[in-house]
Amino acid sequence: MRITYDYDSDGRLAGIEILDAIRRLGDPAVLRQVILEGVGPTA
Repeated sequence: MRITYDYDSDGRLAGIEILDAIRRLGDPAVLRQVILEGVGPTA
């Protein structure tokens, strides 16, 4: 599985793409909701 990150013009994370995830995980329902903790602005 490969993971690709995209950044905006200010260098902030703008997107994450998980390549071949369904083939590796088998069930597309696994990817219905993905929660990333600790990603984003901090107060």
